[in-house]
Amino acid sequence: MNFFRMVFSNCIRYLKNFKNILVMFILPVILVNSMNVFSNNLVSDDSSYKTAIINLDKGYRANEFIKSLGIRDVYHSKTEALQKLKQYKYYAVYELPQNFSESVNKGVKPTINSYKTKNSNAEAVFESKLELKLNNIIADNISNEKHPNSISIKYNRKIENKSYNSDTFTLLYLMLAFSMILSIDLLRLKKDKVIERLTVTGNSTYSIMLSIYISMFIVQMILYSMAFFVISIVFRHNFSEFGIVILNIGLMSILCIGIEIMLSRMFKTDMLISVVGAMIALMMMFSSGISESSMGTNIIKFKKLNPFYWVIDSVEKSRIFPNAIIIVLMSVVLFTFGGFQYFEFAHREKE
Repeated sequence: MNFFRMVFSNCIRYLKNFKNILVMFILPVILVNSMNVFSNNLVSDDSSYKTAIINLDKGYRANEFIKSLGIRDVYHSKTEALQKLKQYKYYAVYELPQNFSESVNKGVKPTINSYKTKNSNAEAVFESKLELKLNNIIADNISNEKHPNSISIKYNRKIENKSYNSDTFTLLYLMLAFSMILSIDLLRLKKDKVIERLTVTGNSTYSIMLSIYISMFIVQMILYSMAFFVISIVFRHNFSEFGIVILNIGLMSILCIGIEIMLSRMFKTDMLISVVGAMIALMMMFSSGISESSMGTNIIKFKKLNPFYWVIDSVEKSRIFPNAIIIVLMSVVLFTFGGFQYFEFAHREKE
């Protein structure tokens, strides 16, 4: 009973600290929302003006679609549009087929051909918007039919997963980047001799440290899950994949605690913990984001040593095994690295 009381007390202590709520709840919500707004502005302010549409549609649906995209330059001649592309007046031209309206009315996704001069981030963002608008038109059309079918659900999920995954990845990365906050708190507990005083109450050092780790896990799970719930409501995400995201938030919490333990054992100043923690987060994010097509076999194998790689793979493919086991095992390694000689950690501070 005394152990659970310590867990509860630590949870309350963390939740009473506004800095923790700011970093684990408020900042993630603000940053993810800001990134979505920025991406939308990038599409409307940049890529839309450098993109053209070839409208070969014989119906009226294409005009609605083009208007929703905010595209200014529309051609009815494929030859003319491609000539402008060759002159580098656009970086991409998208061709709407003759049966565009017919396909949409049938609830079938039409094929849109693209002609490009180069690849860019703006292009990727625009294509995400293009697919979103197309799926919305199809879904709206199907929902107005007398006999709606499962195609509307299929298309909604397909496009939603892109922004859904993007928001999820951002949140999980922020968990990694902000993990040093609790490392600093753990270090201060040691410096202020709070852990040492707790051992006088008759509690073993191991039970004290375990209660702190469990409270870290609970607090991170609560705040980051709340952050993702709010983000999902704001952007109207489908909650069909909510379970896999919560699972990965839990796995990331375990991983972050392992990193927190390691950093608090290795370094004795807040500054070093912050700098090294930020570097670890950046390296994990960078290495997991490199396309496998651009790297050799040996580098791909090295990339799989990054726990963040397995988190991303789990979210993208809705895969639990073996990803969850691998992440837990990697976290155990970090726990072991930072967990030796708890008595010395609690009682002794080397100069």
